[in-house]
Amino acid sequence: MMKTYAMATALAAISCVEAKEHYVVKEDVMTLDHNRPHVETTTEKCAYDTTSFRLCGTYGASAKIGWEWEQEFYDLTDATKYYQLNLDLYSKQGLDLEGLFFADRLFSNQTSIVLDEFKGLLTFQWKHWYADTRSCIGIFYAVDDLVFEIQMRLRFLEASKNIIEHLWTLENWDSPYAVWLDEFGLSDYTPVQIYKKEIQQTDSETIIYGTIENSATNCTPGTFTLGFDALSDQSYHPVSAMINKAVQNAQGYMISKYGEGTIASGDLF
Repeated sequence: MMKTYAMATALAAISCVEAKEHYVVKEDVMTLDHNRPHVETTTEKCAYDTTSFRLCGTYGASAKIGWEWEQEFYDLTDATKYYQLNLDLYSKQGLDLEGLFFADRLFSNQTSIVLDEFKGLLTFQWKHWYADTRSCIGIFYAVDDLVFEIQMRLRFLEASKNIIEHLWTLENWDSPYAVWLDEFGLSDYTPVQIYKKEIQQTDSETIIYGTIENSATNCTPGTFTLGFDALSDQSYHPVSAMINKAVQNAQGYMISKYGEGTIASGDLF
């Protein structure tokens, strides 16, 4: 009889412990619904880390330097036919910082500072216009796809009470098991955008040298006239025609062999 009573007592104690644990984690407080990182690897450090209270910070950064060759060929009309070759030297970097303050059933604050991976570009361009046999070199630098954002995600205390559970009874008020609040916990996330800045390549280009526009000014080396540009018809310059023919043959070979788009790329580190 004593053994049966002891076993029943032990089982009751275990069930109470399990019920208490279930009550504590019922909200699944570790599910923060926050899928990142924006960089490849992040590290989390916590000053205090328990199931019901967390004070943590997450940080990560990435950096890469590389290069890329690209080419393009446009021949829909003879008047605008061109070949373009680009060499991009770039640095690619990103930053991710996040602070978390979490108090179970009281308050939660996630503040993130995110600099999405973006490129800093130094681009060398060669463009040949077939109709005017004009070749141009341009050099510029730019920032591509920069997004800097500071965001705060908040969860506040939330409580509710069922005024009438059933029309035929007031048990949720006068029962021995009635409570002042039926639900007590944290609300859903409320995002607050504190600051956001976006920069695209077209908005940040700064020309260092030359142009690739089909223009007689700032286009170098131009039409390869070799000082004979005073003649009435530049097509009669035999040396100029020979150079342009060699340039066009080389460009045709590049397109036929490698096609359009990226032809080579690599990382320096």
